Amino acid sequence: MFDPAGAVETTVRHAPRLAGIDGATICALSDHMWEANRILPEIERVLGERYPSATFVSFDAFPDVYRADLDALGAAVTEAGCQGAVVASAG
Repeated sequence: MFDPAGAVETTVRHAPRLAGIDGATICALSDHMWEANRILPEIERVLGERYPSATFVSFDAFPDVYRADLDALGAAVTEAGCQGAVVASAG
């Protein structure tokens, strides 16, 4: 049973934020649903204009973030060399 008054222990911390994305590999992650095919490429285009030395890996290269096995998703992100990620309203 979930007790909303109880404390939640944090066992896994997020990776530190990047100082910048110049020269970094940025991966788009999505649930492959609402407008993902329109929104994420546009985010990539805008960021690519602003940070031309960054590399972007499309959300199509990764499994659906909500239905994926976490180990498979982690392996795909590692294999792609992701140093940062974009998760937008499409995912």
